[in-house]
Amino acid sequence: MRPTAIVQSHVAIELKSSPIEASWILEGSPIARNSELSSSRDGQAMTLVWDCTPGKFMWHYDQDETVHILEGRVVLDEGIGAPRQLGPGDVVFFPAGASVKWHVEEHVRKLAFFRRALPRPVGLAMGAMRRIKQLVRRCVSTDRFALSPVRRAVCGTPNVPRNRQRSS
Repeated sequence: MRPTAIVQSHVAIELKSSPIEASWILEGSPIARNSELSSSRDGQAMTLVWDCTPGKFMWHYDQDETVHILEGRVVLDEGIGAPRQLGPGDVVFFPAGASVKWHVEEHVRKLAFFRRALPRPVGLAMGAMRRIKQLVRRCVSTDRFALSPVRRAVCGTPNVPRNRQRSS
């Protein structure tokens, strides 16, 4: 039986305690909670709702994370350039390996999308495969006589009976 293609959740969900690593807390006593909304079959992607009370802390990202602030205000400081204030509706991306200082000014609630990055060689190989698929699709779905010389070299020229070949 095939799994369902639509997994529905709602952000108005009961959150469970999710303490911030004590050594990351810089000021105050921020209390964080979260709840998972969905995850991929292979465990490489996940969506959750997270909230936190006021305080300051460092956050170290071990995977890519995209955040959509639903309510509250935070100031993010990566130590490069000016700190950035975010509020409801703002979206931000944190690549794996980033470290950012969070200053939660008022209770914040966010929707977070996580994705584990593939090892670089695997990512390069997948990118090459995607490009090859695109080329094959273009070759199959286009009139190969109308192709540019470069694409004709990649796609080849079909064997066509003489009476169907175009004249120059």
